[in-house]
Amino acid sequence: MQQRREHTRHRIWFPVQLEAGGRARMAMTHNIGAGGMLLVLSTELTAGEQVRVTFRLPPGDVERVLLGTVSRIEPNAEDPEGSWPMRVAVM
Repeated sequence: MQQRREHTRHRIWFPVQLEAGGRARMAMTHNIGAGGMLLVLSTELTAGEQVRVTFRLPPGDVERVLLGTVSRIEPNAEDPEGSWPMRVAVM
């Protein structure tokens, strides 16, 4: 299989707050890279939807805010009946 990604992805899990359409929800990162991030969450979004992702990371726990666009949404095959049944790519 040929890798088509321009940027390296890093598998890392931490909680984020995702805001879209005036509604905030919790999500978890699945992987991140310079070109975007893959999140898992409990509800669906729409491709093309604008989102705001807020999180804190050590050291210092400074709040970080990223603005992006949903580029892909799909069922999470790793957790189809669990807490995080959807996967969302944000660029």
